Amino acid sequence: MLTLAGLSSWSAHARAQEPAAEPVQAQTPTANGAANDDLAKTLDAARKPSRDTEARAVLGLEIDHAFLRLYNMPLQTTGARLGLGVQNNQIGALVIADYGIGSLGTAGLHTSTGSLGFEVLYRALSFVRLGGGARLGYLSVSRVTNQSPMEALSVGAFLSAKVDVYDFGPRDDHGAYLGGRIDMDTYQGNGQGGPFIWGPQLFAGFRY
Repeated sequence: MLTLAGLSSWSAHARAQEPAAEPVQAQTPTANGAANDDLAKTLDAARKPSRDTEARAVLGLEIDHAFLRLYNMPLQTTGARLGLGVQNNQIGALVIADYGIGSLGTAGLHTSTGSLGFEVLYRALSFVRLGGGARLGYLSVSRVTNQSPMEALSVGAFLSAKVDVYDFGPRDDHGAYLGGRIDMDTYQGNGQGGPFIWGPQLFAGFRY
């Protein structure tokens, strides 16, 4: 005969024989979920302008000394050049204005020059920029016989190379540099073709 005590003992024995419940494991993101997150981050970054391609303002100042030739006579000038434009980490474009004074020939005739033009620069290496441009300008040469100078307007072009010696800023695009340039200008006087002036120049500059 099954007694109440026996029923209680049999129930306890049955519970002891039941298998233990497996612990619930925390779910982790699946491989597909991780891939989707990476894709979303990539697309989000692509929508934002890159710091390397983003255009930003640039201001440059250069001090130069030129060794030119006019009618096979030496013409040396010392001047300053100011540039204002935009750049990114690869290319730059600037409007430039310069002014210089110098002497022509063995007589040391006083000269003054000025121009307004543009320059395009390409960052060939992290510390080297190659460039070129065109300009409109003028030349004034003092006369020996009287006080009225000879004057002429010019059209010219140039090629340049700049080597950074010190960089700073978040993108290393500010700094000091040294460079060289080849100038080629033809001058027009009284509506007629004038002299052709060419030659190298050396300069030191600061870019911000």
